[in-house]
Amino acid sequence: MPPRSFLPEVLGLFYATFDPSLGPTVQYQVPENLVANSKTQESRSRSQSRSPSRSRASQFTSPSTSPPPDGRDKALLNFSPISDYVIPKKSLHGRLVTILTTGYEDGEPVEYRIMGFPNMMTAPEGTYTRNEYMWNLCFVFHAASSLEAFEPIRDSAYLSKPSSKHTTLPAVLEQLFEDLNSYSETSIPLDGFNSLELKLFPFYPNPPDCEDWHVPIALVDLNQHKDDNWDITAARVSEFIDGVNHVRKIAQLADADEALTRETLRHLLFYQVVMMVSTIPL
Repeated sequence: MPPRSFLPEVLGLFYATFDPSLGPTVQYQVPENLVANSKTQESRSRSQSRSPSRSRASQFTSPSTSPPPDGRDKALLNFSPISDYVIPKKSLHGRLVTILTTGYEDGEPVEYRIMGFPNMMTAPEGTYTRNEYMWNLCFVFHAASSLEAFEPIRDSAYLSKPSSKHTTLPAVLEQLFEDLNSYSETSIPLDGFNSLELKLFPFYPNPPDCEDWHVPIALVDLNQHKDDNWDITAARVSEFIDGVNHVRKIAQLADADEALTRETLRHLLFYQVVMMVSTIPL
């Protein structure tokens, strides 16, 4: 499992909606062949089998006997088993939903985690079919990924209203995919007045307790990062972190309270600018 302090890799994104005829369906996805939209294909097959122009014998042909769509075998995920959770019942709308599912990579089963925020808009009669528009923008990760940094992300009603004056949704998804993986942030102009601004911050776990016999080792040049805004205790303590002095000795040399010294070192551990090694207890 990768360290929890690092941002997880985004394997892909897909935008799904509820089609009045086909049910939940994937409209756009990045990269291609991320999701096999088999449910849509099967729904179309059933719709065609009910067409009056088809023979009576063909009406009872099972959709599963039809050949799979091109690229289906190469897709990481099959949409059919997860479609009811991507576009769920109304009780889950407006809530963060995480799905653990199994896909295939190079013919081997692999677990993936999908995170989305299903939404629904209602409008006066005639605006939408059934007067509702349901959609979800989903992120795909490896199952072991820590997703705390992504949980505040929300999609907006802008995504459901394509316009020639707006940046196209496939272009938005592609830039999200590239920028979040490369820079952990993105700025996407949506039209002449609005833009989508996202920045991911890594999730740092709580640091362990510091004991008097622990020896801090600086991982960066602390003096180079020091400025006038530093806490007084932190400024004093950092001067005596040399990879030799233990916590109690650092407190004595810095003329600082031992409890405050331990707390300061825990802050430095939190931001991963020092590491601790243990010596024989005093």
